[in-house]
Amino acid sequence: MAERNTRKVRPDNVLRQQPEERQLAIFNDLKQRGAAAVRESLRAEGLDVGMTALYNFAAWWRSELRFLEADGERASLLAKMLVRHPAVKLEKLEQWADALFLQTAVSRDNLDGYVKLRTVMERAKQTRLDARRLAMLEEKERKLERIEKELQDRKAAGGLTPEALELMESMLGMMNA
Repeated sequence: MAERNTRKVRPDNVLRQQPEERQLAIFNDLKQRGAAAVRESLRAEGLDVGMTALYNFAAWWRSELRFLEADGERASLLAKMLVRHPAVKLEKLEQWADALFLQTAVSRDNLDGYVKLRTVMERAKQTRLDARRLAMLEEKERKLERIEKELQDRKAAGGLTPEALELMESMLGMMNA
């Protein structure tokens, strides 16, 4: 039985899957030598791409460059905002800069850039949340250790009634759960 739906990878996708440095080299080559010469050199390297694939790749890479430039603009804007408004928290400034960058990406019809930035922003947000959770857990652990130490000290000194000792130990058990 013949295989069904075997899909061939689109040639412009093959170019997009190259490392970023290689993509930039191909794009610059396209600007300098033209599509026909680049197609021949790529075919010599074993990448069978047509003219349409090269044109699609060049259009995609232009939007990619706009994304990289806009991300640089975002970083410089954030630095300027930090200097001008030192009282505002860095997190708030990052939100403003990200919102401005998103607006710029959408207004320039750079949907690839928009999607990439949203992904980066979500990962950064998750990292910040994870850091906060870790800090909260570490703080809870320090408190528990302090309470356990105090309980052991009072227990050794005989300063607790058996009922109070039992109550404190049950509360510690609940806090550890």
